[in-house]
Amino acid sequence: MSDNACFPVLGLLLEHSLEAALVIDEHGTIRFANAALEKLSGYKIADLLGQSVNLLLPEPIAAEHDGYLQHYCQNPGSSTILGRVREVTLSDRDDRAIPIELKAVDLGAEQGERFLGAFMTDLRVRRALEKENQTLLARLEQEALTDQLTGLSNRRAFDAEAVRAMARAVRDGTQTLMAVLDIDHFKGINERFGRAGGDAVLKTLARSVQVAMRAGDYFARIGGEEFGWLLPRVTIEQAVPAVERIREAVATTETSLAGRQGITVTISAGLTLLDPNQPLVASLERADAALRKAKDQGRNRLVVR
Repeated sequence: MSDNACFPVLGLLLEHSLEAALVIDEHGTIRFANAALEKLSGYKIADLLGQSVNLLLPEPIAAEHDGYLQHYCQNPGSSTILGRVREVTLSDRDDRAIPIELKAVDLGAEQGERFLGAFMTDLRVRRALEKENQTLLARLEQEALTDQLTGLSNRRAFDAEAVRAMARAVRDGTQTLMAVLDIDHFKGINERFGRAGGDAVLKTLARSVQVAMRAGDYFARIGGEEFGWLLPRVTIEQAVPAVERIREAVATTETSLAGRQGITVTISAGLTLLDPNQPLVASLERADAALRKAKDQGRNRLVVR
């Protein structure tokens, strides 16, 4: 550690610094290293002193560093890097790339020899926290767009997808049909079988529709017992039999309850064109109006408007 003694004042300032620090001479030889660098790099201070700083640099950077250092020492003040904080990597004793925040500074000349310093902050904890936060935010965003009971998208997600479909229609003329489906006499199911029975019916319907619909369709729970369905790239003539198949599939699917009789339900549906030239609410109101007409006509049926 004899070289550390060459910088008595600097050593007093940096020896107990939380930041890893080193000093190199104009030849790139490490002349000072503190305990924080020892911890960061895995090298003992005694093993660092007198070694080339390239020992701590990743291979591509190490190959160019000597030339850069020589040019700078011959042309002091020419650097656009010194004095600025940068995110780079340090190569530790086990050749692992450690992300660090680095600030390199010119310490001036002493007895005709120029020295440069580097101050380093380990970014691994920060990066881990950032990744954890990103994962958490992604999960929270997904939860905010998902109906927790059925696992389907919720009303917020459905509206966003409908707006995207309207934008596609304006851009390339691709039309999308919108259907609103509602379980018939759902209040009676809750009264007879309790909330657990109602929840089971909702989950069964969600599964049966997902199995029967096309891969490119978008299905969501948009209300208590109400579901929204977007059918892109189809005509009314193509969409009607598709919705009818779903209606029939729901009517023939039984929801099993432990120790009790199975439950079968029917649905009513309203179908309309998703109009890109009007606000989304206008298309939703047309679909709801068609749904109400299906209810008024006896339920378990589809009405197009």
